[in-house]
Amino acid sequence: MEKIIKKIMSKIEKEPSDTYIEDLNDQPLKKEKFKKIPLKKDTGKSAFLDGGSSEIFKSPGISVFFNRIYYSIYENNKRVKNKKYDFFSFISAEKKKEKIIFSAELVDNEFKFPVLEFDSMDPRLKTGATRAEISKVGNIIRRLCEIHIAGKIPEKNCLVVVDGSLEIKYPYEKDFLKKTLSSGNIISGLSKTCALLSSHGDSVLASLNKLSCFDSWYYPAGKVDETETYFVKLIKDSNYIFRFDIIKSDDFGIDKIISILRKNSIDPVFLGYPYGLVEADKMARISNRESEGIKMRLLMKIQKHEKKLKPYLNCLNAHDILDNIG
Repeated sequence: MEKIIKKIMSKIEKEPSDTYIEDLNDQPLKKEKFKKIPLKKDTGKSAFLDGGSSEIFKSPGISVFFNRIYYSIYENNKRVKNKKYDFFSFISAEKKKEKIIFSAELVDNEFKFPVLEFDSMDPRLKTGATRAEISKVGNIIRRLCEIHIAGKIPEKNCLVVVDGSLEIKYPYEKDFLKKTLSSGNIISGLSKTCALLSSHGDSVLASLNKLSCFDSWYYPAGKVDETETYFVKLIKDSNYIFRFDIIKSDDFGIDKIISILRKNSIDPVFLGYPYGLVEADKMARISNRESEGIKMRLLMKIQKHEKKLKPYLNCLNAHDILDNIG
């Protein structure tokens, strides 16, 4: 244990000299780039959005997810509007032109959403050299729905904050973000966690923390396409730094945007993190109990097909049986 502690401390005590952020830009981190968060009197509307999902039917070639997307709109730090969407996504494997394609569609949803197709051998979906698992698509669909609904929020000149970064990782994300921008709102994403490394192999957030010169601040880190990335410490007594991605309009300066975000981050339940995202996470979350209830209702309705379905379900449930033994 002592050896492990020494190794950890020797790593984290290095000074971040000549350090830049891997995968984002090649500009060294500099103290003079830190910006103090201004306390602006002007106000603006902000919307916070998050999603949750749970797989309720799983086989190698069929997957069904129950999804929930929730957003709330704040003005002067008071919630003025909120909405929740519950719906299912159905994903199935099909052979098309010598490829196995995962086809995904929404069921019982309130908004128009296209049927999407994913190549099961797409490197963005695969784990190692093996074909992607069909369940991976369910989580991507939830993410795309979050972006889609962010563009449907019925407000103008509103700062929309979704949970997570705006980094393009999966098929269709870039196209969906582009359509969302046509709403006229400012689209942004705040990440609860950040695994970015510096050029020295250190945590970027830890490096920024060592260099920071203000109690609360934001740091412009770089731009990829239309997305600008910042790192923010929103409240003096907060222990957290977050990644903040934004695609902003000319109507909102970055000082105003960060100030709006800061005003929503004073609740002691998670000091320094926007309360709107705390609320959205809570309201979008699908508990194990709720998920099991939905599974039971589905199984009861398809009970008459049990003999036909069992070979499909048994492909993947052996671990569940072992987990329940003893």
